[in-house]
Parts: sequence; structure tokens; C-alpha cells
Amino acid sequence: KGEIKVDGDLQGWENLTQFSLDKDIEFGEISGPDDLSASFGFQWDEEYLYFAIDVTDNEIAARESKSDIYRGDAVEVYLDFKTKGRNFVWGDKENFQIGLAPDSITGQPAKWAWFQDMDPKDNVKLAVKKSEKGYTMEAAIKRSFLSQKLQPGLAFGASVAVHDVDSNTRADKKLNWW
Repeated sequence: KGEIKVDGDLQGWENLTQFSLDKDIEFGEISGPDDLSASFGFQWDEEYLYFAIDVTDNEIAARESKSDIYRGDAVEVYLDFKTKGRNFVWGDKENFQIGLAPDSITGQPAKWAWFQDMDPKDNVKLAVKKSEKGYTMEAAIKRSFLSQKLQPGLAFGASVAVHDVDSNTRADKKLNWW
């Protein structure tokens, strides 16, 4: 489909998967789609696995850094490339739990790889666009970081979770698709 420019603009992303407010709430109370809703998608080429998400959120509250970004508004992308059966194992360094936050204590978007216990630095390019209605994110994750050959027909496991924390309550709400 041509080269993907990681700029936070979701132009060129088609058929994003929509979270269901009826089925995908892991915990917390969501007052409706203007409070929290999201749609996401994946693409890849020879060098990167691309991830895009469009989050509707009535308030962006993300002031954490490093491994604490999940305590604010953030997205978690879980990836499992083991092909035989469901092999996602919590904390397994061959699996990935990559966190992406639209903002942080530094005033910049943040990222973290929890299972590898590290800032993925240049292994994950991240771009965010904020609006009155929420934010969009695009990420490009290096295949070499994932240690996987992504190719047509490749099956891999993925789960995407979205945290929403509003400043008036600090109560976490979470959508989780798997």
C-alpha cells in the first residue's frame, strides 16, 4: 500500500478494528463513546510492524514516565509471534507488551517495553496528534527489535488495551481487545 509515514495522521489506514463498549471493557465505568472509545489497526513491511489507533477521550491525562505510563492515559500493545497454539506468556521476553502514551511528565509522548524492562528508544517510532476529542497515534516497531520476520500470511497474536484516567477521579478505565 505504499510507504507509511509515521506522523500521527491516520490517512491511508483503512478498516480499523473498533472496540466494543459492550464487550471490551476490562474494568472501570465508561459513560459513553465520548468518554472513551477507540479503533486500531496493524500493517507491516520488510522493516517495520506499524500500529495505528484513534482514541476518543474527553480528557487527556498522561503525566507519567517510563514503566509507569499505564497509570495515565495510555495504550498497551501485546504481541505474540509463537505460531503453535496460544503461547502468550505474561512477562516472557519473547513476547512484547509495548506501552504508548500520548503525553508524559516531559511533555512528550512516551513508550515502554515492559517484558524487556526498557525504553525501546529508536526501535519504536511514535507520533501523536491530540485534538479536543482525544488523540491518534502511529507507531513503527522495528522487526529486528521483535526478532521476527513479518511476511504475508504470518499469523501472530495481538491484544490492544486502552487506559483512560480522568483528572477529577484518577480512576482507571480500560478497554481490552484480544
